Amino acid sequence: MKKRPLICVIAADCSRDRPSSRTVNGIIRQAEVCGCDVAVLTSLCSFTPPEKTRHREAEKRIYDLILSPAFDGYIYCRSSSEMDSSLISSTEALLRNTNRFVMVADGSEAEAFDSTRSDDSDSFRSIVDHLIEVHGCRDIYCLTGVKGQFQSEERLKGYLRSMREHGLPCGADRYSYGDFWKEAPAELARRIISGELAMPEAVVCGNDIMACTLIEELEKAGIRVPDDIAVTGYDGIEYSRRLPVVLTTCRRDNVRLGADCMRRIYRYITGRASKRVSGSGSCFVQGTSCGCSRLDSLRGRERRREQVSGRFREEMKNSDMLFSLTAAADTEDLLRRADNYTYFIYRMKHLGIFLTKGYCEGGELTLTRDTMLRPVFRKNAGRAFTAGGEAFPADEVGRLFSPDTDKPAAYYISPLHAEERFFGLAALSFGKEQYGFDDCYRQFISSLSFALDRLLLRKGDTATPGRTDSLTGLPDAAALTEYIRSRGQGRQLLMVCCEVTGLHQLYERYGGSGTASMLRGLAGRLSELIRVGEFCCALSAGSFGLVLDSEQRAAEVFGELRRSVRSSHSVPAGFTFGECVFLPERISGDDEVYDLIAAAALNPVMTYRGRNAGTEDLFERLSGLRSDMEREPERPWKTEDICAGLKISKSTLQKNYRAFFGRSVIDELIDFRMEKARRLLRETGLSVAEIAAQCGYSADGYFMKQFKKSFSVTPTEYRTNKSIDINLPE
Repeated sequence: MKKRPLICVIAADCSRDRPSSRTVNGIIRQAEVCGCDVAVLTSLCSFTPPEKTRHREAEKRIYDLILSPAFDGYIYCRSSSEMDSSLISSTEALLRNTNRFVMVADGSEAEAFDSTRSDDSDSFRSIVDHLIEVHGCRDIYCLTGVKGQFQSEERLKGYLRSMREHGLPCGADRYSYGDFWKEAPAELARRIISGELAMPEAVVCGNDIMACTLIEELEKAGIRVPDDIAVTGYDGIEYSRRLPVVLTTCRRDNVRLGADCMRRIYRYITGRASKRVSGSGSCFVQGTSCGCSRLDSLRGRERRREQVSGRFREEMKNSDMLFSLTAAADTEDLLRRADNYTYFIYRMKHLGIFLTKGYCEGGELTLTRDTMLRPVFRKNAGRAFTAGGEAFPADEVGRLFSPDTDKPAAYYISPLHAEERFFGLAALSFGKEQYGFDDCYRQFISSLSFALDRLLLRKGDTATPGRTDSLTGLPDAAALTEYIRSRGQGRQLLMVCCEVTGLHQLYERYGGSGTASMLRGLAGRLSELIRVGEFCCALSAGSFGLVLDSEQRAAEVFGELRRSVRSSHSVPAGFTFGECVFLPERISGDDEVYDLIAAAALNPVMTYRGRNAGTEDLFERLSGLRSDMEREPERPWKTEDICAGLKISKSTLQKNYRAFFGRSVIDELIDFRMEKARRLLRETGLSVAEIAAQCGYSADGYFMKQFKKSFSVTPTEYRTNKSIDINLPE
């Protein structure tokens, strides 16, 4: 069978609410018509936030597969709002080395690659026209994107055309260049708040992220949108959902842009033309941030998709997926468990999981073009997964596709990793019509990676009797039995159980490999401290057994170990010594040995808490806070009171709460209040005002606004229409 052309699409963060996702959608729909396969190399995170984590930086390694000889051409979806400068630079260097045709979506004429561009001038002008003609604005400021970038200049051009046609001032002091991210709008807000820039009647922003950031900063200073100033965005992404107002924006036709890119590259590769698929068209999205009071409702299909997707997100949030996956005994068990949660992936058609040979057989956890991958999981929608198959190099990208189809296919390919430790690749297809990632798929892949990393730690917890523990290199518990039997009679010995404290927090902070390295360091230090005739073994992950001559020796070992921890970061910073005195002749079998270990573990005598004890304690305190808020969301929870009660600063609360639970304190509290409101609406006959009061809202108007924002229906609509609950998260 003749090989179909394979097109590589390079995009960062193909979340369903990102403009690049719609561009990729257009590419894939057009590829179906052209008879081409598409491999989308994409990350599961955005690279533009200012903080650079090791995990985010390591995720860029997926783009090393650009040099695969399997690709016949490339479409590069460059976006400064989703890629940082280092990723753009490294990606373009790789593309230059391919010696194949490269098409840039929304590129500029000055680039080394060919480009297809979308004219944003007219659609951006329509937003400015709306502010002038509908709301009577005359003093309008424009914050566009990066200077010199095609999209930035086109959007600025649309602003200038509209202002000039209406005879309004639009000099250089009425606009500025930004970053398509958060720093530029934050600076603009500072200038407005301080009075450095006279407050305009409206600000038109070059994209939605800048508009949302500007609104948030203005609202913090008490400047109301749109009462005091109108703000609009551009791109039509879902980023603005959590704002107190609904953003007025314009959804550009990225589907058509992607289709045009695919048509041009297909013609270059084959010399043949193809019919273009229809685009979605540019669409003015009317919100309230411009001053309008009426909202354009979603179309039926879009509304249904959002309701179903929202229900899936809520179900996954309340599921035990993470706990189930991390409890897996081995990789095979993990994949069986993961199969039970694939139904959360909205409109999934095919899913493949490929683990590196280093992970399966023990070795270096890296991802390169030469890394050998082994198929361990393939599933088609509605069918049980299959596993097994020949290993193949990562640069044979076509082998990631499902072997069951003879039609053109498209797959999103993303890494499975924890920081620099790579476990393999995931390949996801939605079939003919693409939807892009959503939060459920992100959470599925994150939980799977987390569980794979944890298995590295658990492998040392299942040593074969009579053999060395694979994690630490120490003898295992079976060897302890033989040692006790070999000791002479009539002399008391001391059994010490050394337990690492806060193992879960260590794992959360350092990952499976990092924690395993620390446990190996502790094991090595214990081996150095015991004398001839004494014994040290590994009982389980984070638990060690010592047989010492006396209680004085236990105190000596404890003191030396404590000093080692203070001077080194290579061992865990917290442990407990439990003790039990015994006579060797009374221990005759394995049962007695395990009873002895249990007796020592249940008799803690000495405990050392290192510097990480504060973090552990904070985790416990914040967990308690979260439970209290869920139990009593109606209480007047104020940040100042919470910080005073926990004896921490506001920045410590915000930073650590989000780090531990993935959401801010306020967002969690709102969720808890809304869930209580739904329950009261279903189960009681209380009025909306009474329910608002019982959920902690002093003003029922604000309660109704928050309810509508969370569930897209009013409390009254929710209560009166019983069938509406079917489409809401349970």
